[in-house]
Amino acid sequence: MELLGDLLKMVLPAAFILYAVFLTVQSFLNKEFREKQLELKREGAEQILTSRLQAYERMCLLLERSQLTSLIPRVNQGEMNKAQLQFLLIKEIRDELGHNLSQQLYISDKAWGMTVTALESLVQLINEAASKVEDEQPALMLVQVLLAESLNKEGDTINTALAFIKEEARSLFIYQANEQSLFEKKNQKKG
Repeated sequence: MELLGDLLKMVLPAAFILYAVFLTVQSFLNKEFREKQLELKREGAEQILTSRLQAYERMCLLLERSQLTSLIPRVNQGEMNKAQLQFLLIKEIRDELGHNLSQQLYISDKAWGMTVTALESLVQLINEAASKVEDEQPALMLVQVLLAESLNKEGDTINTALAFIKEEARSLFIYQANEQSLFEKKNQKKG
């Protein structure tokens, strides 16, 4: 019996110390794991932010390139007639949109919808202007009618979409700054 008592006097404190060490190590590992998870989330958020900003940048470029003052000089080639210019203008708009379809993953549905609406509105404007000019007339006639129609048209959907996209992209900076601030405050409290 005395042997059992002596054994308990040695094993019990050792077990208690072992359990305390286990709890300390487990707490340390859990803390490290949480910090690593936060760091990975932050890095992931930064990568997503970069992709989203690039998408907004591409949408701005798409809309800027689709403005008549940018589109016509790029597409108009010397001795074209109205029908050829109309075809090339619409083809260029659709091709540009087609090259940027994947960007809708990174921008809001409203921003994407406004972009598509603006481009479709431009296609409609081109078709309306083209209906006022005969097919075999020089492309310059279509250009003149297009520019006059665009001046008479109420509301510029391209500039409206562009302004909305810029504002939405700016809001990402504010959100990211707030998230970074919260992350830093959490780390200061833990440190």
